[in-house]
Amino acid sequence: MQAANRDRLFNTLGEIALGALKEGYIQISQTVIKDYVRTQLEEERLKHAGFLLFQYVGEDPDKKSGFYKFPHLTFQEYFVRAPDLPYAALGLLQGSSLG
Repeated sequence: MQAANRDRLFNTLGEIALGALKEGYIQISQTVIKDYVRTQLEEERLKHAGFLLFQYVGEDPDKKSGFYKFPHLTFQEYFVRAPDLPYAALGLLQGSSLG
């Protein structure tokens, strides 16, 4: 992933995390996610990065009904702070498919 795309991914995660914390949400609706992304490709990158988990609800046979959440509140708090940190200090993406 190019640096600009990685930066956008982290910034989007930070915006989502901050917005959800301000509203007191742990569960983040699919609609909210769509509000933060600009393109379908960006949405797919966000969903497949592994930082947001999709929780299915109900008896939807297509498993499309549900919400997103960060794996743990500390992930959400991290992404609120992450846009202020240089990526060299994060070291999170080194060795991953996103780095």
